[in-house]
Amino acid sequence: MSSIEQRAIHASAKSTISANINTPICLGFLVNLGTISLLVFGGSASHLVITVLVISINILAIIGIMGGIDDYSAWVKDQDAEQAQTNVGQQNAKTPFGFYRVVIVAIFGSLAISQLYMMHLG
Repeated sequence: MSSIEQRAIHASAKSTISANINTPICLGFLVNLGTISLLVFGGSASHLVITVLVISINILAIIGIMGGIDDYSAWVKDQDAEQAQTNVGQQNAKTPFGFYRVVIVAIFGSLAISQLYMMHLG
């Protein structure tokens, strides 16, 4: 297999891994936007259902994004020596995966906590 073919396969894998991270982020934000809209503009009769949805979607978003981050981390570790020496390979090696995990938990955790507070204590 030529170097060009290997890079094409590598780029295709990165595209799939990126989708595995971006899809749960987008879905998580969309559902949170919907539940926040229901809380702001709707009545209080459906708080139990919204509570379950808020907890579920934020946990699923965190799990999905963490899986995508793990896939991306493994993909970076699997780079061959030639790919690791390229500018992209060197940039990938510097990716702060631990920081990304902390940010994702902080964002989706704070979304869940703020909505639960708004429903039950606010």
